[in-house]
Amino acid sequence: MRHVLRHVLPLTVVLAGCGESATVHYAKTICRQVADTAVIPTAIRAYIATRDPVPSRFLYVPATDSSPTEIGVQTLQERGPTYMYGNAPTQQAQIKSQLHSVGDYPSLLVWYHGATRTDETHAVVTLSGQYVGDPEDGKSTPLTHVAVSCDSAGWHAVAPAVNTKPKTVAGT
Repeated sequence: MRHVLRHVLPLTVVLAGCGESATVHYAKTICRQVADTAVIPTAIRAYIATRDPVPSRFLYVPATDSSPTEIGVQTLQERGPTYMYGNAPTQQAQIKSQLHSVGDYPSLLVWYHGATRTDETHAVVTLSGQYVGDPEDGKSTPLTHVAVSCDSAGWHAVAPAVNTKPKTVAGT
């Protein structure tokens, strides 16, 4: 053990002496090692929290290029009841009927447009959506770039930036 400490301690001193605090170095090391999937739940939670009205149910279209990732769908399920939504008008009508039968709660169809790591401790996740089957039916949310940052406490969202026009699904 002494042998290991004799080699690790000088390395720690050298790293701390390079203009980077031990906390910053630790955060970069941890954030670099965490899978990109850790970024997506943080961004989805922040995206949901900034919607007006805040949705209590969620929808996604499976097996498309804008489907949330598996961890994204799990995050939606943790936030509230989650339904698969189809592209066909008959499927959409069935889901809207089912949603209405249990109450008119804000329900958001979520589209995932990708995630990009900008460096070791920062990433941007792009999301958009559309309200379905409630008083807000058809209301689109703008394409939103949710910036996330990692530090010694883990990943957290920075204020989302609204960008371009929203996407719409035919038949809604």
